[in-house]
Amino acid sequence: MASSDSEVRALLDRRIEACQAKDIDRLMSLYSPNIVYYDVVPPLQFVGSGEVRRNFLRWFDEYDGPISLETHHLKVMASADVAFAHMLHLDSGTRKNGPDGAAWVRSTVCCRRAGGQWQITHEHISMPGTPALARATSADRARLRHPRPGGVPEHEQAAAHCPGAACCFLVAHACPRLGFGPRRSRTSS
Repeated sequence: MASSDSEVRALLDRRIEACQAKDIDRLMSLYSPNIVYYDVVPPLQFVGSGEVRRNFLRWFDEYDGPISLETHHLKVMASADVAFAHMLHLDSGTRKNGPDGAAWVRSTVCCRRAGGQWQITHEHISMPGTPALARATSADRARLRHPRPGGVPEHEQAAAHCPGAACCFLVAHACPRLGFGPRRSRTSS
């Protein structure tokens, strides 16, 4: 019998595959009818499978062709019937009305097993900072895939020293504690 962790990972893989194919029926089959979904677009909260379905169709319609959605840093915590996961997604593709490119989004997913099946009961999507900061570059992809000398990617080195450093690195190419990029200061008015 598969572990809860591997079953949840398989559910999340099916979620990504359905999103990439823009297969709304397959995607919605993974969600609870009572899903509560937070997104970065108004009205920000979508409750129930009907509202979530309309929101996904809106998102699918923004792309001319398939959506590229890569998962990075997936962490899953699962018990016998409840699980949560958090990850970063690199969302890209050819947009119908806007610039092509990629954007980083954060995702937290809560799942529940009922009747032997895992379903997503809550999902929270957010963007790091502003949309301008969330834009991904080819350098981001290279840094995620190719470790520094010593075998540990920069963002993982940062995360070992500062809980927020991985996000700082990904969106701003800066971690003042480890010397990645320019030091950014906040000023109050």
